[in-house]
Amino acid sequence: ERDDYRKAAELRGLGYWDMDHKTNEVNWSSGMYTLFKRPYDPENPLSLEEVISIFHPDDVQKAMDELQNSTAQTRLFDSQICVHPKSNTEYFHLFEVAQHEFDENGNPVRTFGIALNVTDQVLAQEKLRKQEKLLRQSQKMESIGRLAGGVAHDFNNMLGGVIGFAELLKETDLANDQK
Repeated sequence: ERDDYRKAAELRGLGYWDMDHKTNEVNWSSGMYTLFKRPYDPENPLSLEEVISIFHPDDVQKAMDELQNSTAQTRLFDSQICVHPKSNTEYFHLFEVAQHEFDENGNPVRTFGIALNVTDQVLAQEKLRKQEKLLRQSQKMESIGRLAGGVAHDFNNMLGGVIGFAELLKETDLANDQK
C-alpha cells in the first residue's frame, strides 16, 4: 500500500521522504531526487546533516525548530523552506508536510512526508505584493494630485477675488485721478 502512495505522489510531482530518528538517516524517493536534480541513489540514505546542508542558511533554524516542535507536540510537520540543489546555485521553494510515528513511550522513531516545489507560487505571490505596493503608491500619488488640484482651485478662487478688488481699486484710483 505504501508503494502505491509513493507512486501516486510522484505522479503529481511530489517527492516522498522518510527519516529514522534513531539513525538520523533520511531516505528519499526518486521524486525527491528529481526535485533536487540529483541522480537517483536509493541504496545510500542521506544523513540529516546532508539534508540540512541543502537548506538556505536563513531557513535551517526555522525548519529544525518546526521539526522539533511538531515532534514534541505530536502534530504534523508543516513547513515551507528555501533549498537549492548541488547542481544549481539557484534556490527554490519547497513545501513539506510530514507525520511522525512514536514508540510506546512517546518518543519519535520515524518521520515520513511529502515535498512539493512551490517556487512558481512563491514568485507569483512576490510579484503580486510588488504590484500591490505599486498600486498603493499610485493611489497615493493620485490622492496628492487631487489635493493639489483642489488647493490650486481654491487658491485660484481667492486670487480671482484679489485681482477683482485690485482692478476695482485701480479703476477707482484712475477715476479719482481724472477728477
